Amino acid sequence: MATKNYHVKLEGKAQLHEPVIKLEDISVNIWSVDGGATWENKNVTVDVTGTLEVFMSCKAMSGTDWEFTIEDKDADKKIYDEEGTTGEKLDSRNGERIPNYSERTKSI
Repeated sequence: MATKNYHVKLEGKAQLHEPVIKLEDISVNIWSVDGGATWENKNVTVDVTGTLEVFMSCKAMSGTDWEFTIEDKDADKKIYDEEGTTGEKLDSRNGERIPNYSERTKSI
């Protein structure tokens, strides 16, 4: 098992509500300093064995664009960069659309 350090950031084009980020199925504390458009934690430490399991979800008015990034602080590089729109078809839910909602799951 290796301890890794990450910077996670979820940035919306408008206010995002109830964001949830999990790394290795552990909830990551995130906060916003700009009223809910940008959520982040610059220092997340996680024990990783093999691939990194990622989950992100957020709510906002359908059609709100967002970008989710994870940076490996030890290697000083982005390891995950994904964009989406709330209310879109969700691959993680067999193409289902959930109004005002978006999520991503990934093994990196």
